[in-house]
Amino acid sequence: GDGVERLAVERAAGRNARVLYWGHRPHRSIPGIVAASLAGVSTQNRKRGNSAQYGFSAMKVYEAMACGAPLIVTDFPGQGDVVREANAGFVVAPEDAEGVAKAVASLYSNPQPAREMGQSGRRAVEQFHTWQHRADRLQRILLGILGARKERNGGANGAGAAGGLQ
Repeated sequence: GDGVERLAVERAAGRNARVLYWGHRPHRSIPGIVAASLAGVSTQNRKRGNSAQYGFSAMKVYEAMACGAPLIVTDFPGQGDVVREANAGFVVAPEDAEGVAKAVASLYSNPQPAREMGQSGRRAVEQFHTWQHRADRLQRILLGILGARKERNGGANGAGAAGGLQ
């Protein structure tokens, strides 16, 4: 792409004929590129602050899963859990370059299981991780909060004098 690491990526690609640098690509072309890739990769390090403890949910993990690519992700709550639960790829320890290399080698050497992981990830996205699923979950949470507030207020509707939430 065109991010802050662009020059480093271009240099690395220049030193290794097996690395392709394509530069900026139109957004509409990305799903096909990801689907044809060996893997979607989201490896993070501990420099992300509290991510190792509290986790995070990288959009690119769901995007790669939706494209049917197997994943290689760092074992942080959120992304590691999603990949494990879906059997969608490999989960490696933070900063484990050897683990990443082994995962890449395994996907490359075993194309059928890699395809199965990708298909499993796609099914998981379709069944549990669409925008509609997220909206429904948020609605349930908000309705639960409102219900608890209503109970705490003795059955009142929770509306103040101006009709807003208290």
